[in-house]
Amino acid sequence: MSKNKFIRIAKIGKPHGIRGWVYLHIFAENLDLLMGEDGVFDKEGNFICKIIEISPHKNSYIAKIENIDDRNAVEALKNKNLYINKEYLSPITGDDDSFYYTELEDLQVIKLSTNKEIGKVKSVQNFGAGDILEIISSSNDYSFMIPFTKKFVPEVNIQGGFIKIDAEDDFLNNFKSKI
Repeated sequence: MSKNKFIRIAKIGKPHGIRGWVYLHIFAENLDLLMGEDGVFDKEGNFICKIIEISPHKNSYIAKIENIDDRNAVEALKNKNLYINKEYLSPITGDDDSFYYTELEDLQVIKLSTNKEIGKVKSVQNFGAGDILEIISSSNDYSFMIPFTKKFVPEVNIQGGFIKIDAEDDFLNNFKSKI
């Protein structure tokens, strides 16, 4: 896959009922993007499915997938990330601080105080108290999370392929998790 050709837009969750409906974790404001004629893909661009209906359900969404009519078929799709071709998104205009969060994935993470690479961005998470970057260490043996704020992430350079973080080792060590 070309790094920026596809962008993650949703993730399939658990089944909803017995007639082939599924919970969706949606990472976009425009739900119509999920229901395009071409369907949705994996990150390499392989077709996964076509979503034919999306409905709000409590604090989430449920969706009906074409040709999926039972709970067992939905189980086979559980936890699949759904991508669309980036060309379907509206272009971002404005300053250099404008980007899609998925563009941060796989960016090199450089520690500001030493100017050395310490890992790569795995994902952006939000558990209700603000956005958090999940970072995989350069050695691939642990990950850690830091708040995604200007204080901790003073520089994001999408074109350069890196972000810079400003955090001391003591702080980072408190948030390490073995992989």
